[in-house]
Amino acid sequence: MLLIKRIGFRAVARFVPNRWLWEHYAPFVHVLRESYNYNEAVNKLLDYLKPSHSDRVLDVGCGDGYSLEKYINDYKMKVGVDFSSRMLKRAKSRLDSNAKMGSDTKMKSDIGLVNADLNHNLPFCSSYFTKVYSVLVLGYLQKRRNFITEIYRVSDHGARVGVITPVKNARFLSVFINEIRRRRRDNTFIKELLTSKGAGRVLVGLSALIFGKLAEIKNLLGEFHFYTEKTIREDFEKAGFINVRTELTYGGSAILLLAEKRTKDITSINSVMSEVLVRLQ
Repeated sequence: MLLIKRIGFRAVARFVPNRWLWEHYAPFVHVLRESYNYNEAVNKLLDYLKPSHSDRVLDVGCGDGYSLEKYINDYKMKVGVDFSSRMLKRAKSRLDSNAKMGSDTKMKSDIGLVNADLNHNLPFCSSYFTKVYSVLVLGYLQKRRNFITEIYRVSDHGARVGVITPVKNARFLSVFINEIRRRRRDNTFIKELLTSKGAGRVLVGLSALIFGKLAEIKNLLGEFHFYTEKTIREDFEKAGFINVRTELTYGGSAILLLAEKRTKDITSINSVMSEVLVRLQ
């Protein structure tokens, strides 16, 4: 039975390439944005980042630009990078609409969208971004350690970094059930279900569950990697991050990791300057 199950999993993985999976996942992403679990996780991440207008912010795996739009007036410069051209088209449409509604036309030019493969080096200069975050991306990459190293490289000294990624043995069905239970408790589920919009939302949510199940299968086959809290902390510490801490979020199906890049060592700077002065004498 286990052999049959594994053969079935491999057949699914073969006929559903990773790029196809994420390109076609785009229409269902908005369901996440409206869930309690997703918003709690992202808000906790952004509370840690504590954005200010002077920050240079990078959203790695920005998708449809939801977080870039939601906090559009909080940052001086914001950059989103994603490999999916379909997602980036949605992000551009979203951000262009937001810019037209606002009075600050300069804000539009301060937001950049970049198409890049996140399995390779990021197309940005070193030590530039003061805040870097990534939501539900890391565990789906093949070159995860390179991704973490690249986040470290492009982060400025003293920068804060936040990452949300699926936890080992994540079960996205439990997230969906938990969402229904919470909406039943606050008496919104039945009211929404009785409307055409609410019923449609449930159907889209069920469709999104299929993508979640495909991700679970790919994780079991080794194409994706869902971390434990211990292993993800170790990978970020090896990359050079300090004050690394984690907690479970997203209904217990994901890890929220918060970390910092060490500030410049004044002692080492002074020693370098002293060496330069000696050589000039």
